[in-house]
Amino acid sequence: MCGEDSGRSSTKTIGLQQWTIPKGFYTYEKIDEWNSKKHLSAPTFERMIKENNGIIDLSRPILEFYKSMNEVRLLVPIEAKKRIQSAEAFCV
Repeated sequence: MCGEDSGRSSTKTIGLQQWTIPKGFYTYEKIDEWNSKKHLSAPTFERMIKENNGIIDLSRPILEFYKSMNEVRLLVPIEAKKRIQSAEAFCV
């Protein structure tokens, strides 16, 4: 689970690990209505990793970002120096 630290976090009281997502560029794919399409996550990640071979930043984690109850974004970290200008990417 991941969330913004508002200063009144209960992560320690409920036993969750707390860490900061490393900044940098991530290429991503959006899955709408993800709850009924959970089976698409693994093959989508596999395709993204294959398509971005050679520019993946292995020092950062691959992430699932649940933007809403309807949308999930699958994020693969990429090296800023090698990122393809046409690739859909955003910076954390």
